Amino acid sequence: MQISTMSLPTLTDGSLSNAPRVSRAECVKAETESFVSKFGVAAIEPMLATFVEEKKLSAEKIARLKRILDEKDAGIENGQ
Repeated sequence: MQISTMSLPTLTDGSLSNAPRVSRAECVKAETESFVSKFGVAAIEPMLATFVEEKKLSAEKIARLKRILDEKDAGIENGQ
């Protein structure tokens, strides 16, 4: 019986690389898509509301969330 081994990523000097293979943004997107596929789009609003109410968000993060929602709302109004 032959046992296969997985090779570890190495740098040109032979040392191991700890660099991530995917970006944080790609991971967040994949997890979000997984959440929506499991619980449906309707689950996003209560989940987001609970998160915002329970966590202390900086004024900057609140402004960013408002901007994202306003841009989405404007896109809907413009038929996008």
